[in-house]
Amino acid sequence: MSKSRTSLGELAKRATDGSINAAREVAAGFAGALPAYDRLLREVSVRTEMLSRRALRHAWEVNRALLAMALHHADWLMPVECWSPPKASGQVQLASLAEHLFARFPMPQFMASVWHRAEPGTVSVEQGWYKLLGLGQNIRSVNVPMRITRGMAHRLLSAPRHLSMVAALRWSQITDLGGSEELVQSILATRLGRVLDNEDFWEGVIHFFVNHPELPLDQVGPVVDFLQPPQPELSLKGRSCASVLRLVREWHRALARTAVKEVSWAPAPFGDFRWLEKRRAQRDARANQPTASEDRLWTISELRTSRELFVEGRVMRHCVSTYVRSCVERRSSIWSMQAETQRGKDRILTIDVALPSRRVVQARRKCNEAPGPMERAIVRRWAEREGITIPPTLRDLQ
Repeated sequence: MSKSRTSLGELAKRATDGSINAAREVAAGFAGALPAYDRLLREVSVRTEMLSRRALRHAWEVNRALLAMALHHADWLMPVECWSPPKASGQVQLASLAEHLFARFPMPQFMASVWHRAEPGTVSVEQGWYKLLGLGQNIRSVNVPMRITRGMAHRLLSAPRHLSMVAALRWSQITDLGGSEELVQSILATRLGRVLDNEDFWEGVIHFFVNHPELPLDQVGPVVDFLQPPQPELSLKGRSCASVLRLVREWHRALARTAVKEVSWAPAPFGDFRWLEKRRAQRDARANQPTASEDRLWTISELRTSRELFVEGRVMRHCVSTYVRSCVERRSSIWSMQAETQRGKDRILTIDVALPSRRVVQARRKCNEAPGPMERAIVRRWAEREGITIPPTLRDLQ
């Protein structure tokens, strides 16, 4: 075995051991959770490869799920020792384990996300929904904070398995209203794909998006940002796309003029990224001579002050400067992708990572445009190295 292969294996083992130790430390703070976690860990390790060296990138996610399930050990319907995992992917096996422990009826696979996307040491309301649905209750009766029609409840059962619980609810809402798949992906890329709050207000916004297919999809995110926090007095009913986009542009101009109070925050647990792209020298057709090579140095670095966010937002012409509070509260970590050549350095992409779940939730070019193929490939390189998950709405990064 080569030295590089050995080093990679050792790195994987250290990462897995670290995630296990962190989970056990959290579980020890809850009555009965540590023995339950150890039982889960033993069965998963013996019966599956979910925590093997080959599963390096998923070790944290698996341990988050096991820890979350251990915190609910009092509600287990069957002992974990009776579980027979299917011969399938780790995602399917986790869904099978959750169903074995908490459900008397078959569960849509996307619902398992309430366990493996849980913030360590927290008991989420979505996990409570899972247990109630597993006992046979209807989604319309479990106090989900949004209006759920019969059509939504029916559609929810066939939601794509890679979605989170909130994203699946939003998917069923948009598709039930007749929204296109492209609109679904644009909305899920915003906070509406991650949070349920003020749903009477946001339901009206969703109606506006569905009823105005002429709205450019790359403007869905800016409109949602503009309306946050919800402004009940600002109804979109009766407004045209042009008038709404005019309000968004005026808001961006106002942000660019706003003085910024200097605030900083602790670094995220991820490293910066550097990669030199070797580019072939191009031949000058007129002189029949090769021109100078334009190698590019790609970097991804965290923005850690309010001033850095302000400059990023002004240059990139989007509203990332409004994320100061989220960064201070360690809910978000904002990163800037830049490319440097002999002619200088350019800002290319702004990346938003949700810290509790270690997931990329947004990636935007200037004026909120979607990232191109090269930027997507580079984000994937960085995310894989740092154990950051790429969400389904950005899965074409592969």
